[in-house]
Amino acid sequence: DGANTGSISIAAAATLNTGGFVTLRSDSTGTSRIATLPVDGSGTATAFINGNVSIERYIPARRTWRLLAAPLKTTGAPTINAAWQEGSTTASGSPNPSPGYGTHLTGGSVANGFDQSPTNGSSIKSFNSTSLSTTALTNTNIPITNYPGYFVYVRGDRSVNLSAGSSATPTNTTLRMKGQVYTGQKTLSVAAVGYSLVANPYPSAIDFGTLTRSNVSNTIYVWDPKLGGNYGVGGYVTGTWNAGTGDYIFTGSVSPVSRYMPSGEAFFVMASDTTAPGTITIKESDKSTGGSDAVFGFTAMHGATVRVNLLTVNADSSTTVDDGLIAIYGDDNSNNVTPDDAKKIINGGENISLNRNGKLLSIEQRRTFSGNDTLFINSRQLKQQRYRLLINTAGIDQQGFSMILKDNFAPENNDKILSTNDVNTVEFTVTSNPASYAANRFAILFAQQQVLAVTYTSVNAVQLKKDINVSWHTSNEMGMDSYTIEASPDPIHFIPVYSTQAHSTQAGSSYQWTDISVQPGMHYYRIKGKNISGNFSYSAIVKVKVTGESTPGINIYPNTITGNTLKLSLFGIETGIYSMAVYDMTGRLIQRSKINYNGGQESTLINLNNSSAGLYRVTICSGLKQFVTSFTKL
Repeated sequence: DGANTGSISIAAAATLNTGGFVTLRSDSTGTSRIATLPVDGSGTATAFINGNVSIERYIPARRTWRLLAAPLKTTGAPTINAAWQEGSTTASGSPNPSPGYGTHLTGGSVANGFDQSPTNGSSIKSFNSTSLSTTALTNTNIPITNYPGYFVYVRGDRSVNLSAGSSATPTNTTLRMKGQVYTGQKTLSVAAVGYSLVANPYPSAIDFGTLTRSNVSNTIYVWDPKLGGNYGVGGYVTGTWNAGTGDYIFTGSVSPVSRYMPSGEAFFVMASDTTAPGTITIKESDKSTGGSDAVFGFTAMHGATVRVNLLTVNADSSTTVDDGLIAIYGDDNSNNVTPDDAKKIINGGENISLNRNGKLLSIEQRRTFSGNDTLFINSRQLKQQRYRLLINTAGIDQQGFSMILKDNFAPENNDKILSTNDVNTVEFTVTSNPASYAANRFAILFAQQQVLAVTYTSVNAVQLKKDINVSWHTSNEMGMDSYTIEASPDPIHFIPVYSTQAHSTQAGSSYQWTDISVQPGMHYYRIKGKNISGNFSYSAIVKVKVTGESTPGINIYPNTITGNTLKLSLFGIETGIYSMAVYDMTGRLIQRSKINYNGGQESTLINLNNSSAGLYRVTICSGLKQFVTSFTKL
């Protein structure tokens, strides 16, 4: 059909005679395709295309490297110059024969088909599987099918002013080629050692998950042109099959990377055992309408996972994604490095990976831990600037385990407790100190919590004019060494603000500290208790909302819930025994209990006993004193 997201279908034994006038259009709304063709028992197509087809690939404005392939037969294939340079060079007198199409390719002489720029650096490279490196192309007057794929630095269409260098404004462009379309299945060799570049042979997206692999790992490496990378011009994203979720999981990306490889894309694979070659067969039935045409977000979390993304924090406080890694936990996984783990391809810019026994991994599949475990983060090629780690966890909030960040350089991040079911944000800076950019600066420890003798009988925080008084009471604190108050503007990102030695008495003790001249807003506090053996545990979190002068009352946290449990806090009211009741909007009593309030800020849990969604009212009363608040259950 005529829509750019449409497709051409051909029935068995039928022939499409193109006459050279069929074009598979591509623009910002989508890309046309040739749908799955019928085949015989050997995989040969039984529907035919006679004549050349023009295949387009729209590329939005961005100066970046892209990994491109040519979905054409080798017979009669056009040259790179005729296709991607629109048959022109900057010295030919017609540098922009078709506005909106083509791009400049530099790195050689005009005689060899190249455009000329002030530096004339190479903007098209092939991949050398022997040396595992890219090689600058020496001629663009060669058939575009000579290599399975090319790294192409796309500045925009051929109207871009090469003399302006990197200051030239990039433009949208469409790269096109005209030739015979490949049909039927195609079997490709995969090298025994290292990475092999594979091209999508069809003018259609394909599903990597359905490809036929022989001694080929179920891991794919895709180039994301929007990653920070070296000067912000792209980087590798790794995806691997996770049996526990029945899908592929990918390291951090900016483009919507998935198992579906768009038309005109190349990707990398590896042999499973890294000792013998393998093969990969791409079939007509592997064609798909899935995925996104925008490769040319952040993947959803699945199962028990830890995902770490490295971001550059720019001068204007915006961020750029540089790289990412994933650890996946499951009972069927191995703690040894196996073919199920995805090796790391080093990007040109900043890199993070997992170091396991000297091997760098983008994705590590580990056995569900029952004791202490550590993820060793390897960082490379960091610059002297600000960075951010986003540590996103899911499904690993195991009973009795803490997730702790180890930072061998910055004390404020070292021994930082991480949430096990949330996104943790860790800011750090690289300086001229080698320790700040050491490869082993960071690690994540899963530590089995030690049961300490201490019991926190109460933890309170209450506003006193412009200050907040934090107090706590303990019992049976024999063997305790110290207590540290940690503060935060939210319930996650705590930092130490005060420490004191423990009295270490059998009967327990009382402690207090005043946070002076605090700013308006929410303030969260918790107590970290450490014993003489170095083990530690945390108290419950208390919070205070500072709005000016302190106002007695009650508070519900969170105010909107999806489960059946929430926390009720009392602060600044008269001490005594209060009756607490929870009602739904019909006036039906849901829960009633007694609260013995001893002053300061105290919290108690409310369990709604699987009640339905809706608005609820909470009353606290003692004699003529009554406080009322409400919350919503979704």
